[in-house]
This record gives sequence, C-alpha cells and structure tokens, in this order.
Amino acid sequence: MTTPYRRALSRALIALPVLAAVSLTALPAQAAPVSQVAPTTSAAALAPVNRATARPLVSVTTIGAYRLTARNVRDISAAHKWAAGRIPRAIRTRESAGNYRINTGNGYYGAYQFDYGSWLANGGGKFARTADKAPAWAQDYVAWTYWRQAGYGPWGGGA
Repeated sequence: MTTPYRRALSRALIALPVLAAVSLTALPAQAAPVSQVAPTTSAAALAPVNRATARPLVSVTTIGAYRLTARNVRDISAAHKWAAGRIPRAIRTRESAGNYRINTGNGYYGAYQFDYGSWLANGGGKFARTADKAPAWAQDYVAWTYWRQAGYGPWGGGA
C-alpha cells in the first residue's frame, strides 16, 4: 500500500539531482527505500542546500520526522531564500537580535517573535509548540508562510 507521503517522496527523489549519499537507515519506516525508488538518486536530494555551509537545510531524518512532503521541502527552500533578504534580516535583528531560541517571557517567541496563535495558525505547530523550540529553518518557513498571507504588516511594516 502506498501512502501520500511515500508517493510525494518518490516523485521528489526521481525529479531532483543527487546532492549527497545517505544511509537507508535514515529513512522513515513508511518511506520506500531509496534503492527501490531511484537507484541513482539519494533522499538528500530533497533537502535545499545552505549555500554558506554547503549543507542541506533539512536532513533526510528531519524530512521523515516532520513528515515533510516534496512541496514542503520546496517551500522551505523558497523560505530560506526569502529569509536571506534585507527586510526579513532586519525584522529578525529588530525583533530578537537574530536569536532563533529567544523566549523573552512576554508571550512572543523565536527570531520573528511569533505569538502562540500566529505560530499555530501559520503551520508552526507541525514543528514545535512555540517558535523558540523550533529549528531556524522552520521559523523561517512559518514566517515566510505568514508573510505570503499578510505581508510585512505583522512585523510593523518591515524594516
């Protein structure tokens, strides 16, 4: 039986180039082993690469742990590019001095200072209960999702 997750992973693996070799033990149990999907393609091909470090933003283990679809992974890549822009960097600097782990105790969390309701409404609950507990890429992804819906308004209009 094929699950939607397995189908999305299979399509993404076939469509994307090889970025790095991956152990089959890193794949989640419900995903098809890479050797059955595309012998010349690794599961790491899903992960967008951080150009500064040449490392994937999300590992195969992370993709399985959060049950990310191929679309999620593409959106994480787009969010990463967006977050590197001038205005999102200025927002992070102003809101939290760029600290993704900040919890100031005022009901706002993470680099973009999400309140609990905004974090959950924009998909953050998939990654952590509050933004300060989520990885940086997840906060960028949720902020990008929020920005696509509301613009820079939630952060006081941008820079």
